[in-house]
Amino acid sequence: MKSSTLIFLTVVIGFALNANLSAQNKFELQSLNKKDKVIIGSDELGWYYTYLKGEDVAIGKSRLGINLEDELISDLKVVNTTLDKQESNWKPKWGMQKIIPDNYKELTITLENEDNSISMGLIFRMYNEGLAFKYTFCITKPSSFVIKNELTEFKVSEDSKCWVLIHPWGKKYKADVPVKEVENASLPILSKSKKGKYVFITEAELYNYGSLHVTSNDKGVLNANIMGDVSFKGQTESPWRVIMSADSPSYFIEKGYLIQNLNKPSKIEDTSWIKPGISNWDWRVRGAIEDGFTYGLNTESLLRLLNATAELGLPYFMIDAGWYGVEHEKESDPFTAIPEVDLQKILSQARQKNIGIWLYVNRKAFENYDFDKLLATYKSWGVVGVKFGFLKKKNQKSVKLLQDVLETCAKHQIMFDCHEAVIPSGIERTWPNFLTREYNHSLEDGRYIASPTDHTITPFLNNVAGPIDVTPGFFDIDKITERKYVREPLKSTVVAQAAMCLTYFSPLLCLPDIPQAYQRKNDLFQFIKSLPLSYDESKVLVGDIGKNYVVARRKGKKWWIAGVCNEEGSRFKLPLDFLEKGNYRMHLFTDGKTSSWQNDRESYQAIQKTIRSYDSLDLIMAPGGGVCIMLELL
Repeated sequence: MKSSTLIFLTVVIGFALNANLSAQNKFELQSLNKKDKVIIGSDELGWYYTYLKGEDVAIGKSRLGINLEDELISDLKVVNTTLDKQESNWKPKWGMQKIIPDNYKELTITLENEDNSISMGLIFRMYNEGLAFKYTFCITKPSSFVIKNELTEFKVSEDSKCWVLIHPWGKKYKADVPVKEVENASLPILSKSKKGKYVFITEAELYNYGSLHVTSNDKGVLNANIMGDVSFKGQTESPWRVIMSADSPSYFIEKGYLIQNLNKPSKIEDTSWIKPGISNWDWRVRGAIEDGFTYGLNTESLLRLLNATAELGLPYFMIDAGWYGVEHEKESDPFTAIPEVDLQKILSQARQKNIGIWLYVNRKAFENYDFDKLLATYKSWGVVGVKFGFLKKKNQKSVKLLQDVLETCAKHQIMFDCHEAVIPSGIERTWPNFLTREYNHSLEDGRYIASPTDHTITPFLNNVAGPIDVTPGFFDIDKITERKYVREPLKSTVVAQAAMCLTYFSPLLCLPDIPQAYQRKNDLFQFIKSLPLSYDESKVLVGDIGKNYVVARRKGKKWWIAGVCNEEGSRFKLPLDFLEKGNYRMHLFTDGKTSSWQNDRESYQAIQKTIRSYDSLDLIMAPGGGVCIMLELL
């Protein structure tokens, strides 16, 4: 009969919380810059860790452990400890910066039983940017086992307030949640103590394992919970548990590359086919009326959009759900388009105009059809990317399905966008064809419309660990409620919509509006069109979470700056002292004088002038508004 046993990583691993230890250990691991450290030790309850950021305790004494299904483990002892370090950097295929530092010290603690049939490891890495740790397992008797849960803890300051994700796909959050009231929150989680110290907790390198949620116990300590059981044979390892601490949440955005560092280098040798870019997109267009024509899911509509994509000079066009039938029905055949859509004619036209086609495919299709054959077929059609929809769960099975589809896409040189996805965990370093995912609220989904405040919080929560597909860029704001998949008015100005194309990072930008809307506001559209979507450098200029967010990104000699604010609006002075010395041609777009997220949302002002690197800009963002700036060194 099977029984649940609590297994702690102790010197002698016992079967209960009060197991007697034959010895105690204590280790200290410093960051390379010697500013931060983690203390790892064992006591009468088992192993624990404490993370210090300078002199401050970022994570207090917190437990480590694994809950296995069977009584597999007893008398594990420390047999080895190794210390390693790395000082290097690497260049991503695309990203927020050209070169990423990857520097750390690493401590591995290895525990084994007497006959060496069971080996467990605890690996800690101390980066200048933060802390990461994970568990490893090698069990040969029996050959298979089940991880029921982790006993990992995160003890943040007990007076902390948190920003927590309360939706499995990261679509909704709650702010100012007392840490003692956190319940079943998806990662990442962001906390702030009364002293103003921020802590960001997430996971990295999520493969073939259930994602983590966290729940506070009665002492306010965050306990980790795996989504579902995790089954393995022989050996495995957990994802990395990642913690960063700082005085400002801007730090997490600028140092978010830490999550990518914890993933393996690219497994794709030839990445020349992976290209960031802007896509026209038909989903939110359906139902739009322009010059007496109503857009829908049919050949004429799609050809109009495709031709307009070429006229706008965009590289991609995405056809969303319904093109092969009702997406959630397993009988819908993803090899065959519905009669209303002549897909081969559209694909032929796309080839003539050098437009890359992206196709939406629901999870049901990948579960009920041979997805290797399906993706090979799409490749033969000339499809460049697939948008995968409704992963739904975050357990081991769903994570594994996502991974299998992603790897098969890489095999056939197809780029990938996942909606209703699991948490970003940096795996785009290993699989750079994974351009983006919808781990966020996608602007007009359902009947909840993102507020201006949301857009000053989501970058600090959802967007830190990887790119997210928010689909900003509505220009015909006053008319969009006529659309089939737009159910409520948008809470944004048009300048804010353009700004979000930069404030949210994603190498694939899916524009939601009809082409004519962009042609009518062509000067503002040129700001969006000019975005390279992969940058040499990124800086957060203003990071007042919940109020204002302004980011700057550089490619070569050009800088793009964009900002958004909450419902109160913002007036501020922006120094330009981060620029290389010299004169710059500036294109500035600000909200109209009477604009707000409620009224006159489509008006804006455009200014062109020459400025100097030692100048400052006096800027005003309307309530729910934004600002867009393009600078080019003369």
